[in-house]
Amino acid sequence: MNENRSVETRDYETEHFGYDEIELMDILLILWKWRYLIIGGTIAVAVMAAVYSFLSPKVYNIRTVMQPGILNITEQGKKIYIDSPNHIKDIIDTGTYDSEILKSIEVSHGNDLPKSFELKVKIPKKSNILSISYETSDVPLGLDVVQNLNHLLLARYGKEIDYYQKKYDMKIHLTATKLTKLNNKILQTRNDISSLEAEKEEDLKKMDNKISTLMSGIEAKKDQVLNLQKRIADIDLEIGRISQHTDLLVKERDAFLATKKTESYVLSSMIYTNTIQQNINYLNSLRDSTNDINNQIYEQNAEIQSFENTIKDLKAQKESVKKQTKYKIDNLESKIKDLESEKGYTVQEIEVMQFQRNSIQNLQILQPPESSSHPIRPREKLNVVLGAVLGLFFTIFLSFFLEYISKHKKQDRIS
Repeated sequence: MNENRSVETRDYETEHFGYDEIELMDILLILWKWRYLIIGGTIAVAVMAAVYSFLSPKVYNIRTVMQPGILNITEQGKKIYIDSPNHIKDIIDTGTYDSEILKSIEVSHGNDLPKSFELKVKIPKKSNILSISYETSDVPLGLDVVQNLNHLLLARYGKEIDYYQKKYDMKIHLTATKLTKLNNKILQTRNDISSLEAEKEEDLKKMDNKISTLMSGIEAKKDQVLNLQKRIADIDLEIGRISQHTDLLVKERDAFLATKKTESYVLSSMIYTNTIQQNINYLNSLRDSTNDINNQIYEQNAEIQSFENTIKDLKAQKESVKKQTKYKIDNLESKIKDLESEKGYTVQEIEVMQFQRNSIQNLQILQPPESSSHPIRPREKLNVVLGAVLGLFFTIFLSFFLEYISKHKKQDRIS
């Protein structure tokens, strides 16, 4: 009663004396007056929110995370992707594969399926990762939807990946063929070097054999010259002996002729004369033999000189063969170095292409499709809290409204 009188008194004063201020105590008194309505209404709305949340179907979030495939890696280490995340997002957002997904899952899930799928794609800032989510109350269906989407995207980019890998395989094959040819050239060049070495050794061996033969011939001819010189010495001794003997016969003959002539004089004179003539003839023949031997010695010395000149020529030829062979081998070894350098570059080229080929990757599924462990909707606690808050505000508003209605009814009665 006091509360009603106080409120009525303030209303009367406001109406007749112009007071229009509302004090905090007035608000609290109104709230206290309608406390049961406010509490009951708040609880009722919260209960209704809880019942609604309980009866509503549970919605789960099916999520997968993927990354565009890598097409190449530059020398600076920068990755070149086969497609941009934004383009992949556009493909999913436009429902490009919805019809194919429906065909794939209608056998296992029946015909009561949605005509399209509201797949949500998010790309975190400063990244190339795509987070794809699908909200559904049918978890197996959602898993199949996202799984089929992954398969379709993998198949889409798999064709491009296969094309580029085959392209690299062809390049690697052609470069490997070039490497095989280089190895064959190096092997052939090494064989040429071995052949040159063998030819050089064979030629030097032949020349050494010729030189040995000529040296043996020189030694033999020198021995012949010595023998001939010994023969000349023997002949000279014989010439000296015969000359002395002839001189002695001449003296004896002259002494004999100086004596008295007898019958035996003519015969002895003839004997002396014949013997002296024979000695002279013999001496002439010995001198002729000496001349012949000297001629033989000259010829032998000439042949020795010829052999020595031939040996000099052969030695010069040996040095020439060595120099020419060395020059050819140096050229071949230089060629081998060039081929080895080209081979090394080719091997590096193959390694780079193999690295680039192996770097090609299809769409990367960083996280396979997974369902959230708890429903994302309805959120019971949040709904109850929101229901209680809304119920509280509604009942407070209703309390003031009812208070306003009751006040005007009393004013009408007073008037």
